[in-house]
Amino acid sequence: VCNTLLVANQSWDFSFFFILLLEIVISISTGVMLGLGLDFLIKRVRTILPMAILTIGFVVTKFSYHLTDYLEHAHGIGLKIEPLLICITAGFYIQNFSKNNKRFMISLDKVSLVIYTLFFSLTGASLNLEILQKSWLIALIIFFLRTIMLSTCTTTGAMIARDPAPQRYMYWLGFVAQAGVSLGFAHEIMRRFPAFGSELASIIIAVVAIDQLIGPVTFKYALEKCNETKEKITYRTLINQRTKRTES
Repeated sequence: VCNTLLVANQSWDFSFFFILLLEIVISISTGVMLGLGLDFLIKRVRTILPMAILTIGFVVTKFSYHLTDYLEHAHGIGLKIEPLLICITAGFYIQNFSKNNKRFMISLDKVSLVIYTLFFSLTGASLNLEILQKSWLIALIIFFLRTIMLSTCTTTGAMIARDPAPQRYMYWLGFVAQAGVSLGFAHEIMRRFPAFGSELASIIIAVVAIDQLIGPVTFKYALEKCNETKEKITYRTLINQRTKRTES
């Protein structure tokens, strides 16, 4: 919709909605098949599973972009397969429908540092400091509006669900931090809208930076207020212990 409204010489066509639905169906279906393949891979691979997951993510991304370019240039079909939706669906399948979800999460945790380092470095390298200096007030306004919306929505949902009074007012504190999808969204804007994408992406990245500075503090405060920090052993430590016993 944004591409049609903002890019010159783009005409409105209601077949767009059919194409969009088809893109979503294909991406989700591909994600489910990828989840099935990952489930099989987890059962067979032990030592190099983190590297295998990282490689699969890279292959899915490159394949999606190349397939989109091929369909558009060779056959004139504007069908965009979204790698982010594919990988989200695959992760959803593994977490909810696979018995190997714990091993999968541990493997993701092992490669997450490398991914975040590369991702934040590439995104930071594209950050326009001059634009950021001029738009910091807009970033602050968006941050406060987002925080108000989080507080209102989570509190309302907790009241409808009849959650206990102390916790219902703390939920929003755990959702302040954001990174991955928002940064991916900023990168997509720069890629699809070169005329103004860098300016808008700089604002989005600025909001993410503010969220990442404040979010972990608010999350820890919420955990302490809800008495969720008394347990000494962490979830990751518990899973590692169980995994070692199973493998031995």
